[in-house]
Formats: sequence, C-alpha cells, structure tokens
Amino acid sequence: MASTYTPGGIELIADGEKSNTWGQITNENWELMEEMVAGVVSIPLTGLTTYTLTTADGVTSNGRHAVIRFTGATSGTVTVTVSPNDLQKVYFIDNAVDQDVTLTQGSGANVTVPAGTKKIVYCDGAGSGAAVTEVVEGLTVGTDVQAYDAGLQSISGLTTAANKMIYTTASDTYAVTDLTSAGRDLLDDADAAA
Repeated sequence: MASTYTPGGIELIADGEKSNTWGQITNENWELMEEMVAGVVSIPLTGLTTYTLTTADGVTSNGRHAVIRFTGATSGTVTVTVSPNDLQKVYFIDNAVDQDVTLTQGSGANVTVPAGTKKIVYCDGAGSGAAVTEVVEGLTVGTDVQAYDAGLQSISGLTTAANKMIYTTASDTYAVTDLTSAGRDLLDDADAAA
C-alpha cells in the first residue's frame, strides 16, 4: 500500500515504504503537526473580498496554522473558504482588517468575525455540507451578564469603606469621597424645607 495523507495533510507512510527517507518525512510531519497545534500566521487580505485558506498535503500551508491573523484594508466583507472541505480543524481567528471576515467550508453554517475582533471556530470537515461553528457561542459566565461598560469598569476599580460615597468626576469616570452623617441627613430629605 502506498503512502496516504490525513485530511490535515500529514503523510502516513506504509509499511516498508520510503526506505532511506522515512526519518526525513517523519521530521517534516512533526513540523507540520507543530504548525497545526501552535503555528501563527498573518495573512494579508488587502483589496480582497474572497480568500481560500488551504491545507495542502505534506507541505507547510496557511490553513494548517492554529492561529490565523487577517490583516490589511479590504474591498468589503471577505469570505474565507477553508479547503479542503473534509478538514476537521480548530482555528483561533484574529480579524485585524477593517471589514468583517466570514469563514465557510461547505454549504453548512458559517461564522462571521467582525472587524477588529477575535473568535475561536471549528470546521467539522463534513465535505460539501461542511460547517464552521463558533466554539464559545452561547457560553456565559452566569445569567444576565452585563456586557463591558466603561462606567462599570471605572466603578470596579474603586475601594469603598464606611461613610464613603461614589460620585462622577467625568463621563464614565468615578471616584470615592467622604459622606458624613449630616450629609446623609440632607440627601434623604424630600425637599429643601424638610
């Protein structure tokens, strides 16, 4: 039986094959595995609206890397097609371009990574019906979690104590000051006469 390749492009050497080159091929396979697990690649999408992220058999290729950073000024939303469509792969996507990037692998679901954001996605490798799915979509820390807010971030950095009050010093900027018993008495009155 002749050598074959995994969907990830790693060469599977048949018994008794590749005499005197087996060690070299094995080392190349390990380098490709390192690319799959920990490789980082920057891909310029300048002026593009489509791009094919390819994983080729037995050679280094952009699509094999674990972390993909898209860069450049595009001509609009970019559709990135993961190829081959039978590749099962997890990607850490860093969209550093000025437009959204949509990842697709087949006729299944796609994932859009908005401009300037990052997502973890996986490709299911289901062939022509392959889908790309966001890994952390729908996961929450708890229920009713507040989205990031500059004012809340400012408040979270304060240290409060007895007889202290929080007040604003600028838009979304908070500080702590003293609040005496007399001050509290004024604050809880209904009007100036009271």
